[in-house]
Amino acid sequence: MEIMFIEAAYEGKVELSKEAIAQLKKFKMIAVYSSVQFAKKLDKIISQLEKEKIKVISSSPERSSAKYQLLGCDVYYKNLRLNEEPDAFLYVGDGMFHPQAIAIAQKDKESFKPIICYDPISSRATTLTRDSIKKIIMKSRYSYSKFLASDIIGILISTKYGQEHLKLAKTLPKRFPEKKFYFFIDDSISLGQLDNFPFIQAWVNTACPRIALDDIVGLRAPVVNIGDLI
Repeated sequence: MEIMFIEAAYEGKVELSKEAIAQLKKFKMIAVYSSVQFAKKLDKIISQLEKEKIKVISSSPERSSAKYQLLGCDVYYKNLRLNEEPDAFLYVGDGMFHPQAIAIAQKDKESFKPIICYDPISSRATTLTRDSIKKIIMKSRYSYSKFLASDIIGILISTKYGQEHLKLAKTLPKRFPEKKFYFFIDDSISLGQLDNFPFIQAWVNTACPRIALDDIVGLRAPVVNIGDLI
């Protein structure tokens, strides 16, 4: 099977509204990110921020293909690979899935930096704070504590390109020798099938970390990300 990747960049005008600029002016340094559709059209926004004497920084996070591009799986702060600590983040794009990753990445940081989400299509700006992901933080901490208290663990491993972490998964029995581990390997992880293994007391997800943070609803056993265990 041949695969062809076709860019689908947004072709409209991308610039900050006056209201958004007024909201951003209180910050001295802002880290700018966007979804791939807008990553190459940020020149106007950057010039608007610099005109207000705001220092603009960014990076090319792990697994992204371009500077400014943010992936929804960038839920660990080190993945952003920032060399400086901003006063706030600006995310340019529609939807909340991608900017929520920046919020989740800060869940364990003492100082939480707000994320201003600017939709260039509707020209609306909203702000994500620590309270915005309160439920996700509580779920993550609960799953982690349940993993520590469990003896029989199931490890979920995807064979999808970019999500396959079998070698990393194999380190868990050495890290937690008191636990019994079972490996579950498939191309696609079907969460609806997990309850068919009632002997599993907790699951470890080694694929996309958003699976354990967003997709777990009504499962008997908790799911923790491997990134929270190593």
